[in-house]
Amino acid sequence: MTAERRVMLATAVVAVAAVLAGFHWGVAAAAGAALGGGLALLNLSWLRAGAYAYVYALAARSDAARQDPALLDRLGPPPRWGRSRFALRYVVCGVAFCAIFMSHLVPMVAVLAGLLTAPAGLILGVTIEAAHGWRRGGLRP
Repeated sequence: MTAERRVMLATAVVAVAAVLAGFHWGVAAAAGAALGGGLALLNLSWLRAGAYAYVYALAARSDAARQDPALLDRLGPPPRWGRSRFALRYVVCGVAFCAIFMSHLVPMVAVLAGLLTAPAGLILGVTIEAAHGWRRGGLRP
């Protein structure tokens, strides 16, 4: 399993844990945590696609790409709407927050708790990666 998939899986696991914890405070809190976790995963996915699109665009303009045209073939094609998604993720999150805040259907605190699953998943994923590296002898204490 790649490091990126491990981080996405850890984020999903933390989002599910937030939803399960939300049931302790009621169905509305669980729905808010699920909504926040979904926004966190969407945000992380669109961040990845946007960053890759920008890196691809920079690599296409580099001297190395002019000297070795096969370099861009090894990178693979950039994602469709990649650079747009990088900025649109803020718009989507902002519109979702406004709708949630104005409707009062789910607690905003639960949505924010669900949204914080992405940083928690990243920390968990990086910790797992470090443990794997340490076990293989790649890291020294």
